[in-house]
Amino acid sequence: ETHQAERDDRYLETAVDSLRKIQERKNSVAKRTSMAFAADVRFSPSHQVSVSASGTILRYDTPSNLNTDDRDDLWYLANITSRHRLSRYLSLTLSAYASLKHLVYLSSKRSADNTWNRILRLSPHVTYTPWRFLSTSNRFEVLANYTVYDFDTPGTQIRSFAFRQFAFADSTVWSLTKRTSVEWNSYVRLYERGNLRWDDFSERPVSYFEDFTHIGTVRYSATPLLIFSLGIRYFSQMRFDYAGNRRVPQHFLRSVGPATGIEWSVSNRTALTVKGWYERQSRTGLPEYGIANITMSLNVSL
Repeated sequence: ETHQAERDDRYLETAVDSLRKIQERKNSVAKRTSMAFAADVRFSPSHQVSVSASGTILRYDTPSNLNTDDRDDLWYLANITSRHRLSRYLSLTLSAYASLKHLVYLSSKRSADNTWNRILRLSPHVTYTPWRFLSTSNRFEVLANYTVYDFDTPGTQIRSFAFRQFAFADSTVWSLTKRTSVEWNSYVRLYERGNLRWDDFSERPVSYFEDFTHIGTVRYSATPLLIFSLGIRYFSQMRFDYAGNRRVPQHFLRSVGPATGIEWSVSNRTALTVKGWYERQSRTGLPEYGIANITMSLNVSL
């Protein structure tokens, strides 16, 4: 990328020179080199394993001495997914994911921001369909995210941190008739953030959150192109701080109310969706209040 400021007689030379320096600071040369691998192995009609991995390095150089953003960015990704069909009613998917990213600034003025980011995730997924009119899908996830600064030293403020999360998602669909169905969706997140000493892998927890989302919906298909829905939405979040190793409640938020929607396929290329919901919100230190919401989207495929 090359940037420049053109001379203009309406401006003083000093102003043009100042603009020119600002533009020259944006000049850069970025080179990205990547290598990737992917494979699918089918051991049997009911058992399949997928593996993928990649490595990428980004070299970002700036010719201006005023720009200290020169950096190298190394990134490794790996993912393995195993799919099992245990029976005609039950299937299981197990995924493991890893991401390793090292960011290195070449200027000594920015080297304090050099970091390693490591993300590890394990996610089982179970789908159970005991009957044609009933299906439920459940996903679990355990995630750990460690961001470590290269130059965290004893006696200085700790900037490295750890983020850990457990999540559970449930989606169930029950078809009452050919036109009417009931859907239930739940999402639970429990996550914690803390200061991290990577060398001895010790952590001091800072905050902890509990999030719960539940949505129940009844859907009615008046025609194959027109669907009405009516339901209820619930969300709550509890935040805790730490006093030593003891969790202390700090903040609570709850939102609950009815929701409705219309999905209309105007044509093969046009779809209109209108959703509205009303929620009563209550939170720590504030009186309860209500909020009305409506969204509308029109999708046209050219």
